Amino acid sequence: MCTITNFVEQVGEIWLTPLFWDCECTEEYIHPASDAFCYRCTAKREESPDSRVTEIIKYADVLPKELVAIVEEAIDTAVPAFSLIPF
Repeated sequence: MCTITNFVEQVGEIWLTPLFWDCECTEEYIHPASDAFCYRCTAKREESPDSRVTEIIKYADVLPKELVAIVEEAIDTAVPAFSLIPF
């Protein structure tokens, strides 16, 4: 059964989301999961790590709003105190 918390995963101390992934670029390295590869560095989605939730929230203004909203709701549901952490 799919729930909102399926969109975040804790790995050690870090929370990740499969809705975004990171390429090899030093800037603008966060991509929505629907992007199969990065046009700049040619990194592929299936070979790249999921993005950190903290970075999704930090760069929310330049990312797809609908996906960011899902990540925010998922992390708020999984860890209610997470929204108290300053970014």
